[in-house]
Formats: sequence, C-alpha cells, structure tokens
Amino acid sequence: MVLIVLGAIGATAPAAVAAGTGGYPYAHYHGPGTRPAAYEWTDSHGNAISPYGYYFRNCTDFAAWKLATTNKFGDYRGLHNGGEWGAYARERHYKVNMSPKPGSIAWWSPSGGLGKWGHVAWVQAVKGNSVTIQEYNYRVPSHPGTWDRRTIARTAVSGYIHFKDLKGGSSSSDNPVGHFDKVGSPGAGRVRVAGWAFDPNAKTRPLSIHAYVGGKAGTKGAKGYTLGRASKRRGDVGKAFKRLGIGAQHGFDVVFKTGEGGKQAVCVYAINVGPGSSSLLGCRTTTIRKGSSSGPASTPLQPVGESEDDRLEGHGDFNGDGRADVAALYAYPHNTAFNVFAGTPSGLASSWERGWTSSTDGWDWSRTK
Repeated sequence: MVLIVLGAIGATAPAAVAAGTGGYPYAHYHGPGTRPAAYEWTDSHGNAISPYGYYFRNCTDFAAWKLATTNKFGDYRGLHNGGEWGAYARERHYKVNMSPKPGSIAWWSPSGGLGKWGHVAWVQAVKGNSVTIQEYNYRVPSHPGTWDRRTIARTAVSGYIHFKDLKGGSSSSDNPVGHFDKVGSPGAGRVRVAGWAFDPNAKTRPLSIHAYVGGKAGTKGAKGYTLGRASKRRGDVGKAFKRLGIGAQHGFDVVFKTGEGGKQAVCVYAINVGPGSSSLLGCRTTTIRKGSSSGPASTPLQPVGESEDDRLEGHGDFNGDGRADVAALYAYPHNTAFNVFAGTPSGLASSWERGWTSSTDGWDWSRTK
C-alpha cells in the first residue's frame, strides 16, 4: 500500500523555531482516531485527508495549501509522499533544480537525510545561499504536526520544484509558447499532430516536441512519444511574433506510430529550454484506426523531462529479458532517473515501458552497459 502523505520522519530539531501555525487552517485538528505517533490527525468527523488531498498537519498538505492559496496554483494533487514530489513534478513537466525561488518547493528525497518518506517545504525567501522555508511536521517525533520557519543552506535539499514561483522567480513568461493545431489518424495505428512552439529564452532554437496518447503526462496508461523538433517553416508564426525576432522555423507536423487504438486523447508538449517549465500545448481527441501499421515510427530517444538539455542516453538490458533496451538518463544533483524503451522481438518499443528514479526504486547497475 502506498501512503499518500507523511512528513519528514527522524529529523533533528532546528536551531531556531518560530511559534505559530503559519496560517494553516487545520493546525489544531485533533479529532476522533487521531494518532500523532503515526502522523495522522483527523477532523471532527474522523476524516484524515484534507480538501487538498493529503493528510492533515503533514508537510505535503501544508505545501499543497501554500501552493493553492499563496501561489494560486492548482496542479498539486497526487504527488504522493514528500520524497516523491520531485519525480512526479518532472513527469508533469515542472522544473526541478538546485536554484531556489520564492514560492518554489524545497524537496528532500528519501535519501536526503529527513527519513524514508522524504519531506517538502515552501520557500518563503532566498538571500544568497540562504533559503528561508516554511513547513509542517519537521520536528518529529518530539513535536509532530507543528509549523516551523527556518533558514537552511541552498544545498541542504535534494532539489527545488518550480510549480509556479512567486514574483522574482521564474514565471509563466519563461515557458514555451505555442499551439496544438490539429490531430488525426491517417492510417492504422498512426497519429498525426501539427502545431507550433518556441521558447522566449531561446527564440530561434527549434524545440523538442513530445506527445502522449491516452491523456496528459502522468495519466495512468498514457503512452509517451518523442516527435523530434518544431523546425518546419510557419510564416504566420514568424509574422505574428515579428517583434520578438523568433524567425519562422517553429512548426511541427508529424505522423507517428502507436499501439493504441480507438477514441483517444492526444496531448502535446513543448519541452522547455532554460528558465521556466515545459508547456502543455493542448489535448485533442481523435479516433485511431485499428489494424497493423506501416511506415516509420517516431524515435523514442528521450522521455518528457524538465529540459531537453538534461538528457543522456543509456544502452543495456535494463529489464533483464535478454534484449537490448534504450534508456534516457537524467542525472540530477541528488538522484538519477531513467525512462526505459524496451527491446521487443520486432525492434525497440515506441513508448517507454517504465520510469525509475533512485529516490524511490532500485536498479541492477550490472546490466548497464
């Protein structure tokens, strides 16, 4: 059973603690069935899960509440335990790095020194290499379910998650701009997508485009595909953004193979370069014709990640079935992540089989070549 949320377990007490609640509306919840030793608090009806989707008075619920009320950000549900937030944020195209910004989330992986469940906190301020954070359920087991504000070294965390930073951090103006114009199924097992995209921080650079069949990134059962770069000429786009000097080479019109069929949601992303996060260009529905497909497939050489610049490609038998696989390797400051494209009797799979991060899983490195 996977727990939805727990705070940091086994952390040492901070040098200085500010008394209070941080404004958190559930700070005094202690209803029927409350078990502080298990980091579970309930409302007056015995419910342990808050409206934000996490356990009351845990680090994750406080962080979700701050994102919703202070950052005015809504995509905070389903990130699981604090130690898993970094991996799930990357799956959803949010940037994770070692550069704190006001409003970002400080994240500790399970190997980050704050217990096996990890931890998250909301960044209040940044001054040089010092970061002021607000958090819940840090001082355990001595003071579980309480609020703290403390100052940490910038490098004390596993990473900083940039969901929607406050003024002074990266903003939506740093994200790729574009549009998903159309989708169709020109043949059995084939999907066509077209549109355009560019990044304000790399105005003339063609961006990598990714597509998912079956829903948005992170949706259970959705399959991801790498479609190459948005480098086709789009004179209308160049003209519309002439004042920015982006040029006209930002279009994409790609047909790719998929094993999915029937009515499917197809979602397209433009992969970020530099500050900001990758952008969802849109989701459209099409009916994919069934039957055997022919013709070239898209090249699945990288997973959707925080930036196309972070990828290294790995080769080996990663799943131990005796066939050659390809993995996209992400090397972050405190963990490593793989997405694997498995070898099959007919060749390399066109969508990744599994994702993996060293913060939540294990790996047999002897099979890596």
